[in-house]
Amino acid sequence: MKLVSRTQVTHTHTGTHTDRHQDSWPFMKLVSRTQVPDYYDIIRKPMALSIIREKLNNCEYQTAVDYVADVDLMFLNCLQYNPRHTNEAKAGQRLQSFFHSELSRLGLSEHGGGGGPPTKRSRL
Repeated sequence: MKLVSRTQVTHTHTGTHTDRHQDSWPFMKLVSRTQVPDYYDIIRKPMALSIIREKLNNCEYQTAVDYVADVDLMFLNCLQYNPRHTNEAKAGQRLQSFFHSELSRLGLSEHGGGGGPPTKRSRL
């Protein structure tokens, strides 16, 4: 992936429109501890679009690689916690596919792997 400026990272986020996609609904905010109490026992590093937006606004991403890593972490968390047949997992897979196709369209696709969907890790 090309290294880009912080401004270009912001444009990448804006250019992918990930937060406006119809399948972004499970990822807008962090999972609620009260509604899903075991989530934080399983997911050690939660990530959501609201956190990504906050990090963008605070200029915390040094490169596009850092930004993409957080987005991919969000998808990995989704597939680690949610069984594949759930609406959340299906939305995550569709949004991840959209995100990576938009990265390719913007000329920021990964070279040499890492662009496909992550594999689900066992909870055991």
